[in-house]
Amino acid sequence: MMKSPKNENRQSFNPYDNVKRQSLMDKQRKEYYQRYNSPKIIINDDPVIPDYPIQATFKKNSNYNMKIVVVGDGGCGKTCLLVSYAQQKFPEIYIPTVFENYVTNVHCPNGKIIELALWDTAGQEEYDRLRPLSYPNVDVLLICFALDNLISLQNVKDNWFPEVSHFCPGIPIILVGTKSDLFSDIDPDLPMQLATDINAIGYIQCSAKNMFNIKTVFNFALNHFQKQKEYQEQVEKLLKNRLSKVIHSRNPSNTSQNRKGHFKNTSYDSTILLDAPLNEDDYQSNPYGNFENANKYNDDEFAFTRNDKKKKRRCIIL
Repeated sequence: MMKSPKNENRQSFNPYDNVKRQSLMDKQRKEYYQRYNSPKIIINDDPVIPDYPIQATFKKNSNYNMKIVVVGDGGCGKTCLLVSYAQQKFPEIYIPTVFENYVTNVHCPNGKIIELALWDTAGQEEYDRLRPLSYPNVDVLLICFALDNLISLQNVKDNWFPEVSHFCPGIPIILVGTKSDLFSDIDPDLPMQLATDINAIGYIQCSAKNMFNIKTVFNFALNHFQKQKEYQEQVEKLLKNRLSKVIHSRNPSNTSQNRKGHFKNTSYDSTILLDAPLNEDDYQSNPYGNFENANKYNDDEFAFTRNDKKKKRRCIIL
């Protein structure tokens, strides 16, 4: 006796294989999601990131204003990172920072100008109450740690990330490993895993002393900021165009030149009211009634008008 194809499919179906297949698909989807949302790791020079050169002269007219705040343990290399980028050389004398700001103009690859403000912070505990003054209107956060100091890396997770998450929720974070020229006993996987845990957009190793990847840190931040701004401008332009179309469709022109289009979008009665003032002769007390035998005027409403007309019609025969 031959089996029907329907029964054949039922017998070949294995629920265990189906669960296993579904589990494998979920695992692949999760791995793809993690790869897609994982931070960009930059240990060596990255030629993909465009260059944003600093302009020699400062101009007040700029297309965008960007603010970068650098945080991290005291002595981890925050100030050297900023000074090396701003002055294009390594500072020979280290001075512990309280608050210092650097403002400069950078030239975008598409010709636009970004006014870049660099804010340095003090990592010492005695400045914990003053440090939050630097956070308002920040666009990108650089959380620094020294590659030769495991404690500074641990403090990123325990101290600095909770602080910036509290005062700057949703702001892009770049994890920066400084002093790459020195010997490091930190497991290379630890900073990468930490960058994923804190949802950083990138992890970059650099050395201010050798000027290694110094420009890359800020070029990466500037490129991310510029893409965000351009995307926001496109969205705002799209919404503005849609809104203007909606307003135009709901509020057509009332001029006599566009009368045809006006009739298409409004009723006939409203067009009369808008385009031509209502005269006394055009008035009808009941526009839906039968006016063949009815009086054109309401006896009570326009009584004074008829009396005036009768007075005006009087004549004198000489």
